[in-house]
Formats: sequence, structure tokens, C-alpha cells
Amino acid sequence: MLSPDAQLVAYTRRLGGTVEIRAARLSGGSDRLLARTTPFDIALAFSPDGARLAYSSSAGIDTVTVGGTDRRRLRLPAAWRGSRYSHLAFEPGGRRLLVSRTVGDGRAGTLRNELDALDVATGSATTLFRSPNPYDIQARPVSFTPDGTQVAVDGTGAFESCRRRGAPTAR
Repeated sequence: MLSPDAQLVAYTRRLGGTVEIRAARLSGGSDRLLARTTPFDIALAFSPDGARLAYSSSAGIDTVTVGGTDRRRLRLPAAWRGSRYSHLAFEPGGRRLLVSRTVGDGRAGTLRNELDALDVATGSATTLFRSPNPYDIQARPVSFTPDGTQVAVDGTGAFESCRRRGAPTAR
């Protein structure tokens, strides 16, 4: 994952039974360890100012400064227990984190994937898009309009544009 100013790259590296989340300057030099977690579907996203990195793990979603200090676990809705998180993206203002969230055990009719907007400070969430076929399609936030009021969503079987409050607006 490239930082907004294109000065850093964040990446994961499996090391034995753990995964390291690391950051390195593109101009060279040594990289730094930001966090360690268990192997899982790990997604990364820089905050709009590039000061923090959000990452998903089996424990939930955390943020850490790019210096590797001040790790914070984000509060998640109770209904999200047992979910897997992928394809993270901060809205331009940095107040909300968009999360592709999958829940269910995979048996016929139990799997659900949706794109949710999570308020970083409060943990409240809004569903922006529900995948019509979660067995084949996972919603991924791609890019935002300059004012941040809409997000382009890929992985939907078609192009979707969602307003911040939800409800697809175009295909």
C-alpha cells in the first residue's frame, strides 16, 4: 500500500507463525516494524494525511502511526463479531474507514459481503452496498469524489457509485 504522499510503502511479511506489518521509505533506507499479527486476510490503508495505517486481522481492525507507536483497536459493532475484513479505505476527511466485510460460514445462503463505512471515533457503522452474490463478488472501495460524498465500488459485477449514506447511485 502506497502512502498518500508516495513517500512510504506499507507491506506484510510472513515470518514463522506471525505476519509483520512494515513500512519503508521509497527513497531507500531501512524499513520499520509497525505491528505483528497472526496470519489472516490482512488489508492495509493509510489515513488521508499519511500519519496512520489501518490494518485488519483476525482480532479486528487496528490503526498504528507510521512510526510504529500509538496502536489503537477500533471499536466495531457487536454484530460484526466473526466477520472477515478486507479492502480498507479511508474517506478523504479521515473520519470514516470503508471496510469490505464478509460474514457467514460459507454454507448455501449464509455468506454475506457488504461495504460498510465505520466511524473511526465512535465505532458506528453504515452499510453502503450489499453484494448481490457474495460467493463470487466482494465489494471493494476504489476511489472517492473530491468532496468525498461518493465512492466508486469495484468487485460488484458492475460499477457502482455509492453516496456516503448508502444506496447505490449509478451502474
